[in-house]
Amino acid sequence: MSKTSDTKQRLIETTRRLIQERAAFTIKDIAQAAYVNVAAVNYYFGDKNQLIETVVQGILQDFKQSLFTAIRTIPLGQAPATTLAGMIDLLYQFALENIGVINYLFLDFDTEKKSSTLLLHEFLEDEEFTTLVLSMLQIQSGIDDQATLYARYMLIFSSFCIPLFIEIMRHVNPDTPLKAASLRDNAFRERYITELLRIIG
Repeated sequence: MSKTSDTKQRLIETTRRLIQERAAFTIKDIAQAAYVNVAAVNYYFGDKNQLIETVVQGILQDFKQSLFTAIRTIPLGQAPATTLAGMIDLLYQFALENIGVINYLFLDFDTEKKSSTLLLHEFLEDEEFTTLVLSMLQIQSGIDDQATLYARYMLIFSSFCIPLFIEIMRHVNPDTPLKAASLRDNAFRERYITELLRIIG
């Protein structure tokens, strides 16, 4: 690996770790943690926002790839509802494991407009991804109407917003106790998914 590739990769890996560990950080924090100067961040990525955008997009792409893999390895004959529940659980687990990323996407207002719409683009506008999800919903429900299927997908996508907002608050303010139930509680998450599937039919 060349020195250029090594430096870029170190900046990406360092930023990925900082996003998970801290609610906020500066370009100087990134440079110090990666053992480079601030100019290196600007040289390789343009600025802090573009670096974070690169990191977040990579994380989202990794998740989507894991979801594609999970769908391709579904056992023959598995009940559609079981498959859908598994996909929703995978989405929630990803979000909980990457709460720093979700915090950045939802609450970091010191970013360019492109960053703030990244989550929507990756999950609602990516044709390959949405086609796969809508196909899975069609198999699960037996419904052919695309508008109805998309409405159900929107319900699934929006269903994790409030639980994740609670987790973000815990991430940003770890010393502030919250009584709200958490999707980190496996029993509650299972109940939550069960009720969601009941609502969307």
